Amino acid sequence: GTTALPKGVVLTFLGLSVYVTNTVEPVDPTAENPDVLLVSVPFYHVAGATTMLSTVWSGRKMVVLPQFEPGAWLVAVQEHGVTHSFIVPTMLKRVMEHEDFDKTDLSSLKLVAYGAAPMPYEVVTKAVEVMPCGLMNAYGQTESTSSLTFLGPDDHQIPAEEGEARELALKRLRSVGRAMDDIVVMIMDPEGEILPPGQEGEIVAQGARVMTGYLNRDEDTSEAIKEGWLHTGDVGWMDDDGYLYITGRTKDLIIRGGENIAPGEIESVLQQHDAVEDAAVIGVPDVEWGEEVKAIVVLKPGQQASEEDLTQFVKSHLASYKAPKFYAFVEDLPRNYVGKVLKTDLRKQFGEAKSG
Repeated sequence: GTTALPKGVVLTFLGLSVYVTNTVEPVDPTAENPDVLLVSVPFYHVAGATTMLSTVWSGRKMVVLPQFEPGAWLVAVQEHGVTHSFIVPTMLKRVMEHEDFDKTDLSSLKLVAYGAAPMPYEVVTKAVEVMPCGLMNAYGQTESTSSLTFLGPDDHQIPAEEGEARELALKRLRSVGRAMDDIVVMIMDPEGEILPPGQEGEIVAQGARVMTGYLNRDEDTSEAIKEGWLHTGDVGWMDDDGYLYITGRTKDLIIRGGENIAPGEIESVLQQHDAVEDAAVIGVPDVEWGEEVKAIVVLKPGQQASEEDLTQFVKSHLASYKAPKFYAFVEDLPRNYVGKVLKTDLRKQFGEAKSG
């Protein structure tokens, strides 16, 4: 896991059936141009497993990449007339940056769904501009039998004219959309109270797709499922229209002088800096404040930015106490097989209250 040791998640036939039948419709296998789905993630990941089940149940053709490589993904789309694909943000970024992207015929694509890791705003806005198909953001976890919410293709349509509609559409690209019809998603405080729109808390879910528990881990199960609610471990808030915005993980939360700081909020700001390619934020021990904010930053090739530059940039967007006090500059961030940053590795390597 990215924050702890992996656990066995017990799912049910009912949960899988509900997911499959609520996400796809059966197709006519004799159609002249049948749908073709490209699987780019491993089958041992919930996204790969549910994609495989959905594809088989609906009668679609499935193309499997043994191992993801952006050039191979482009070739597969062109050669097999791929219409649908699920991809993680890191993969999508590499596809769009590949030297053959503009040379490849992607006209068969109808929809590219992405998820399994946070989507940098810069990447999704570029995808909206250059991908010749609909886009969909899916947020969920293994414990909920895949997706809880989705940001659909319509939400990826950005009005060209400046104004409130364009600003709202761009803002919602930072969200993971709204809850699927078969599941209830809410924001909860530490006392178990449901919070109103605009207030930040833990994301919880309820429905037939929620796991029965962790295999042989009763204590972990009782912590994850309380009074019928699955506690995702993710922190976020909802707007008045039900769009969900994720700001971090409960286990990643930094508590500085009694103030709760969500690392994802700071990471999102740092990634908007012109010189920053990628960034991750962790908490480090501090005698005075309990914890301090430390940023691990990847700069774009040929770009430079000082610690002071980045600190002032963060302060121009967020409250001053959320700005990193310490920095480490690296060539890349450690990630797992679906592109999630391994915060445990970062804490081991950069867990001291110092820069460098």
